[in-house]
Order: sequence, then C-alpha cells, then structure tokens
Amino acid sequence: MILLSLGNVSILVDNQVDETTENQPLIFGQGFGGITDLQVGPDGYLYVLSYTGALYRIVPISESNTPKNQPGLADQSETQSAGSIPVVIAGIKGDQSYSPNPIRIESGQTITWHNGDTVSHTVTSGQDNNENEGALFDSDAIIPNQPYSLTFDSTGEFKYYCIYHPSMVGEVIVE
Repeated sequence: MILLSLGNVSILVDNQVDETTENQPLIFGQGFGGITDLQVGPDGYLYVLSYTGALYRIVPISESNTPKNQPGLADQSETQSAGSIPVVIAGIKGDQSYSPNPIRIESGQTITWHNGDTVSHTVTSGQDNNENEGALFDSDAIIPNQPYSLTFDSTGEFKYYCIYHPSMVGEVIVE
C-alpha cells in the first residue's frame, strides 16, 4: 500500500495550468518500477500495477494507520521540503529554460527544480567549458517529472546551466 500526500492542490481547482507553480509533478509514490496499468477500483482508490506484477493501492495518508517512515512512502517532504522555492525546468528555451529565471532567494532557503520536460536535464553551476563548471553544485541527470533540491547558505549570484543542453541557462541570486 502506498499513501497519497497531496500537498497544495488548491492551485489546480481551475483545471488550467496557467502558472509555473502548477506545472510541478504531483508525486503519489515511487519505486514501482515500470508501471503497466493505472485504474480506479470499485472502492474509489487508485490501483497501480507494476511490470513485476506487484499491485499497489494508493490511499490518502488521512485514511491510513501506516507510519510516515514506511519504505516506499512518498510524502511531500521527500519531493520538496517545506518552504522550498519551486523552479520548473521547461525545456530547451535559452534563458527561459528554467522558470522563474533569475530566481531571488534569502540565504538558507532551498530551491527545488522539477523537470517538466520530456528529456533529462541538469542543474550545474558555472558555464559550459568553464574549468570550474559543477564545482559548487551539480544535480547529475534529473529525469522527467523528478525533482532536485539544493539549499543556498552563502550570498551571491550563482549562474548555472544544463550540461546536456548548454544553451539552457539560469541564475540564482542569494541575498
């Protein structure tokens, strides 16, 4: 059984994705392997059938007695920490690839990048062909619909880019 932690779904009540914060994935679980089928059962819960034949029932945390630290449980803290600033990786669009860009935060805040594209990207400090590229931070591959979080403790301006698509550039300004 996997528990569903919805987080802030109130932004989706208009059924339109018209803000960058609405383009973030809603993660209800992880570790399924390949998913072969999703169905709503007669009890109203979502059922997930994995490639290995395992069947999972997705229930809201409020309806479960399962401890939050159960393996396989994906709650909001695993995908985006409380107070984290969301950034959507929109695709290969130059300085519009990361939204918002630039992003201004206070020292000590965390940014969570969500890959909203259909291919893998990175969040790598520096610029392409710079000897210090990736020295401050490097996400490695962020596959589609997955997050990467980083806390910035030092003030300054931090340029970053995607090592797979060097035209994708962004900047974090920490005050």
